Amino acid sequence: MQTGGGKPRLWCDGFIAESYFLKEHPARITGTAWIGSAPDAERWRFTLFLITPARHPGDIPWHALVPALETRGWLSVFPERKEVKIRLNRIAPGR
Repeated sequence: MQTGGGKPRLWCDGFIAESYFLKEHPARITGTAWIGSAPDAERWRFTLFLITPARHPGDIPWHALVPALETRGWLSVFPERKEVKIRLNRIAPGR
């Protein structure tokens, strides 16, 4: 694994949503993320915490979920557990 500044350099090759907990608090989606360091990727678990609940996956405005470039504190990576947490619910409205 490459390092830069003492932290591992990882890349993500995609997310596969498997379970939707849209009516729970906090609303979230869990599944598999393909995370790796060149040249390999491994299966990791991810949890995506939504800003607001949705009734159905089709009601989620996917295009609006990407935080602004300068936004910090919404992504947590745990290499030792092979887990990623995406906490969109911690981003203030209007980003």
